[in-house]
Amino acid sequence: MSYTKDRFERDDPAWAEMVRLVRGDGPLQPLKARTLGYGANNSPLFRLFQAFRRTSPQGKNGLWSRILVVKDNERALEMAGLFENNEPDYLSDERWWQLVEEQDATALGVPPTGTPGGGTPAPGLDIPPGFLDEDTGGGPAAPAPPPSSGATVSPPSAPAPLPERRPIFELTRKYVHPTYRVEYDVQGFAVDRRDPGLGAGHPWALPLVDVATRTYAFLTDTTHDLYRSTTMTPLDALLIELSHRTMEFLRQTAPDATFASILADFRRDYCADSRLDAGEIIVEATSTLAHIAASLQGQLANGEGARLYEELSPAAREAIGRRMVARGVAAPRDAIAAGSFLNYAEPQTIRDFVAAHPELFLDGRFWDDPYVELDYGSPEVTEEARRVVRARYDGYFADAVWLASQSPLDLERAGRDALIRASLSLKLLRPDAAD
Repeated sequence: MSYTKDRFERDDPAWAEMVRLVRGDGPLQPLKARTLGYGANNSPLFRLFQAFRRTSPQGKNGLWSRILVVKDNERALEMAGLFENNEPDYLSDERWWQLVEEQDATALGVPPTGTPGGGTPAPGLDIPPGFLDEDTGGGPAAPAPPPSSGATVSPPSAPAPLPERRPIFELTRKYVHPTYRVEYDVQGFAVDRRDPGLGAGHPWALPLVDVATRTYAFLTDTTHDLYRSTTMTPLDALLIELSHRTMEFLRQTAPDATFASILADFRRDYCADSRLDAGEIIVEATSTLAHIAASLQGQLANGEGARLYEELSPAAREAIGRRMVARGVAAPRDAIAAGSFLNYAEPQTIRDFVAAHPELFLDGRFWDDPYVELDYGSPEVTEEARRVVRARYDGYFADAVWLASQSPLDLERAGRDALIRASLSLKLLRPDAAD
């Protein structure tokens, strides 16, 4: 006898049990599951979902190796295309993993793995010894005269070693201008200021190192004063250099092309990660506050949720109740007791709650900064240190609440400095504890 899917699910009691074993109870998204009161999910489908659900790492350090993701989506698509085209350098995971490790090193402020104190040049850039003949003036070199008897022959002195070059995998890729299709295959290196390819005092250079494949080496001194700035990075320097070369290349064929428009096109394609997009920033602010609010659930003792809820102002409780009704919460008392009432609070209410109860979020609960654990031996000094911590986080929250309450048009009218500051506050509010 044949069964439709619906009838099979209804008539076979083992079906529901099988589904529960495979996917667990409740939604797969942890934040939504906690909001609805479900416990931890350790099912096979949830573990698979966790492995692939994130596109950015959690925490201020942002360790991309935890999720095996290249943060620049355009770069990831480019590498996938090279793999599909059977490019030898991209058939293994080595290039991908090198870039992931470099992203981690950038977040942690340490040298990338495998390059202690600076790495060595990537293979294929240095011309092998003996590949090019030395210039002898056009004729065959005369044989060296035999040494006179009794003369001491000193061995030839070894050439001075070149300063080490550390690969910058984030910059190593093919750059293509979106309009004029001028292409540059670039391999990036952080070099010492004494590197002969850089030139005395120059912050960067872009020599052509392989004529056959048109491969360039972007050599840059990352300790140069030029980079002691919030608005200038090695990527900015490289795009400036590529824009200049593109304009020179197009001088005869496209005389109307300007440096400004070429640079703008390059930055549009290769600087998406640092773009100040008003809509994206508002979404990030709302998501950050929601994540903080959801972390309260599961950390409270029995009855503590109701007590904390009663401490809120009548206006805050009324706003939470209205949101519970709008979202169809069937058991509001259970949500209040579990602490999930904060998921339905206004942004300012979340800020006020954290300011009143920092001990529920610090000391490794959501952020690693010590608060209750602070002890300077004097109650007055310890309280002063805790007051500093509270003020610092309240400043971050002020920016996040401001962003969450704005419209994209409002943020477009705000100053650039205000947007940069508020965006950095969102980064500092990311959780330190693993999700």
